[in-house]
Amino acid sequence: QVQARELTLRWSAGLPGDRYGVQMSADPGFATTLVDTVVSEPTLTVPRPPRGRYHVRVRLVNADGIEGPYGPTQTLDVPRPPRSRWWWLLLPAGAAGIILVGR
Repeated sequence: QVQARELTLRWSAGLPGDRYGVQMSADPGFATTLVDTVVSEPTLTVPRPPRGRYHVRVRLVNADGIEGPYGPTQTLDVPRPPRSRWWWLLLPAGAAGIILVGR
């Protein structure tokens, strides 16, 4: 889920006590990673990365700390962030100014 300021990834849960190794990279070969972490829940939220294509892979780390192989790589595209609509905030002030000037 790509939000204005965050990117949230979710996947299927394993067994109780399992953890998940997560890697995210702009490089499909994962030579460099933007994210390389282990989480205890089947979800990860990170700051929204720049526009582009990213590759994500997850592996299971069982309760004994044994790491399994990474699963299939998933690809996602992060679109350009939505344009700011700050100028809409000026409309009420501008409308009030027109009403006051018109009197």
